Amino acid sequence: MKKHKMNYKGYFDGQCVECTACTTVCMHHLVHGQNRKKWSDKYDLVRPMCMKCHGFLHGKDGHEIDLKYKVIAQIQFEKEHPELSFLEVFGRLYL
Repeated sequence: MKKHKMNYKGYFDGQCVECTACTTVCMHHLVHGQNRKKWSDKYDLVRPMCMKCHGFLHGKDGHEIDLKYKVIAQIQFEKEHPELSFLEVFGRLYL
């Protein structure tokens, strides 16, 4: 994934991975919560997402989309790091 230069608030111009809009985006941690963001950063499990999609994903109706990205994260992690256990690193499985 291409590394992006973010401003001091973590936003930059880019394309949202969910709606494909070219707008201001932030990096969404595919696996988040309980110290999981640091592992998402370490293993490059982040994607650019616009404020609208990111807000929806973290809202009360965004569970299915959030789960979709967690599954994507697990698949990517297991493909790129077969020597590691996703369960041991992130504490749960999504597949």
